[in-house]
Amino acid sequence: MNKDVIYIEPDDDITDVIARIKSAQQKIVAIVPPKKLGVLRSGINVKLIARTGKQTEKVIVLVTTDPSVMKLAASNGIPVAKTLQSRPVIPRPEDVEKPTRKVETIEEEDVEETDTKSETTKKPAKKDVEEIDEKSLESKKKSNTTKKSGKKNSVIPNLDKYRKFIIAGGAAFVVLIIFLVWAIGFSGAADIIVKIRTSSSSFAESVTLVTEADQVNIEEGKLRLEKVEYTKEASTEFEATGEKDFGNKASGTLTVESTVNSLTYKNGIDTSIPAGTEFTIAKTNISYKSTSDVKVQWDGRTGNCSGDGYRLENYDCIVIVSVPVMSTEGGEDKNIAANQSDWSAPTLTNLPGKRITNPSNFSGGTTDKKKVVSKEDVEKAIKELGSIEGGKELLLNQVSSDVITIDSSFKAESSDPTSSPAVGEKVDGKAKVTAKTTFTMYIVDKASIEAFIKHKIKGSIGDDQIVYDIGAPFFERFAEQDKAFTAKLKSTIKTGPEVTEDAILEKALGKKTGEVQTLIQSIKGVSSVQVNTSFFWVRSVPNNKDKVKVSIEVEE
Repeated sequence: MNKDVIYIEPDDDITDVIARIKSAQQKIVAIVPPKKLGVLRSGINVKLIARTGKQTEKVIVLVTTDPSVMKLAASNGIPVAKTLQSRPVIPRPEDVEKPTRKVETIEEEDVEETDTKSETTKKPAKKDVEEIDEKSLESKKKSNTTKKSGKKNSVIPNLDKYRKFIIAGGAAFVVLIIFLVWAIGFSGAADIIVKIRTSSSSFAESVTLVTEADQVNIEEGKLRLEKVEYTKEASTEFEATGEKDFGNKASGTLTVESTVNSLTYKNGIDTSIPAGTEFTIAKTNISYKSTSDVKVQWDGRTGNCSGDGYRLENYDCIVIVSVPVMSTEGGEDKNIAANQSDWSAPTLTNLPGKRITNPSNFSGGTTDKKKVVSKEDVEKAIKELGSIEGGKELLLNQVSSDVITIDSSFKAESSDPTSSPAVGEKVDGKAKVTAKTTFTMYIVDKASIEAFIKHKIKGSIGDDQIVYDIGAPFFERFAEQDKAFTAKLKSTIKTGPEVTEDAILEKALGKKTGEVQTLIQSIKGVSSVQVNTSFFWVRSVPNNKDKVKVSIEVEE
């Protein structure tokens, strides 16, 4: 397993070592101390290194054969390795080699004092490696003076000194056992990737596309057709240049005379001048509209062509009516004097020989001009607006990957642009013209297409063959006939021998990885097998299928 190696220099302090441990990339961090112990001569520093390893979830290993360092490592539960290649273990106090010569033993109290002083003023070390109780010393002294017994008194170690090492070693042993149980019994998992050898063929069939759900019949090639649409709005602002007078409108009365005779109108005349009839003065182009319906009647008898509303003139009957009118726009210029000439009423075609006059003045008109939207303003703004681009891409962004689109059915329909305010209406600030375009396209559910292709091709392949891939289906010759849609469905499909997940698991569970590859490779149609385990020490596929993932892929 990969590890990061930290070489400690004699002048490194504990903060340097801790920083390098935290920045290590690998899970295992091997620390190689210098010949001179440096920061590792302090038990406190070794405890800080052990604590940093736990906090950063890294395994710290000391690479050393120095007994002093090994003892400190054992007391803090840190594994020790003789070399970078050897297996690390947590040393037990009794396993640490005793020095053959007097070794400088440093107690924690001495180390703390030493770290605070300069390197040149070190505290003298103790000479004895082991502590011997008073009884042992006394017994040894007697043995040397009398020389009567010929036996040597044994040295009894002080076990209290090794209590921490024993506890740490026991805890490390329990952790090791738990790790081994987990690694061997629970950590195993495997991914089996199987590639299938297939053959490609072209598929082309005519289908009927229906819009109602009750008309769908996949086996007969009747697939559900749905429409999707997306509406995008575009607008632009513009300055209005039109002008309109919003003052009071002028009003007055017109006299309309119609010439009739008994020869032409034997049955007389019975008609009307409807409200809203437009009257204009040609030379001024000012227009007025009638405000109420006015009857025009005559019974066809010359004798009845005299009196109020009638006049006999050269054997013709003149029918006379009064029509109240009002100007179509406000303005003082709509106030006109009496007896204006060149009156006309283009829409009044039901009166023969008509003559229009205004016997009295028109009055009441006032001026209040405001800026309005003109027709020319709107036409210019529409040209600046232009067409809406990218409609197809916008529509496709709304479509899921579970459907197949029919590209030839794409349409873009634009409504007539509208102005706000409308033409002729007053404008406060800027006006705006808006255009809407609706994009539509037909789609077919991909699952129904797959079901139809598999049903259609079932009879042309062997019983042991299945469809592994239908490629990228598409439609051609999409057309509408008698409210029904037809198209040609095409695709490139891949077929091959049927290899199931259950068949692969049957050959793989509980077996060695190499054996699994050989057994699965023997299945007809399998081109390659790859077995990946969860950890490097896992050499077999677990016997639990829940821990085995099988992926069946089609060979490209």
